[in-house]
Amino acid sequence: MLFRAGLLMVSCVLIACEPIGTGDDSDGETSQPDTPAQAPALTMFDDTVDDLAQATLDAQRTAEEARVQWEGSTAEQRPRWWVKWAAPTVGGGVEHVWLHPDKWTMFRIEGRLTSTPTRALECGRTLGERVSFSVDEMSDWLFVVNEGPPPVHRGGYTIAALDELGATAP
Repeated sequence: MLFRAGLLMVSCVLIACEPIGTGDDSDGETSQPDTPAQAPALTMFDDTVDDLAQATLDAQRTAEEARVQWEGSTAEQRPRWWVKWAAPTVGGGVEHVWLHPDKWTMFRIEGRLTSTPTRALECGRTLGERVSFSVDEMSDWLFVVNEGPPPVHRGGYTIAALDELGATAP
């Protein structure tokens, strides 16, 4: 799958991710994290691009509808869901990283990072590790309906905006 995601370089104050469970099973043993699925490719972009800002707003506007669809998805469909998080970075700024959600409420999203941050996140997490953040920090969502070819998906607003801008991975 070829998807492009964005790395938004902005300075803003966001709530850092909160520590969450380590994946302890009910028998007291700690489970090992699953091997992360390949995340959409990384693309750099500037937050002054109006189309990209609008795409993020569209993703946030449709987030509740997506959450309801995610809740109703089957175990087979869950690995085809991604959420993009505008993650606060060490030293200020934001990096947009993808994750597979395993909990998604009206207020918070939790899951495993599926893209490798290029800068250190404030929460200290990296590829394959669990994060938890406010839904207000979500910058996109994506559900792959059919891998194709051609691929068919819902969401992916920032991906479409980057495609229209002709953005390429660094």
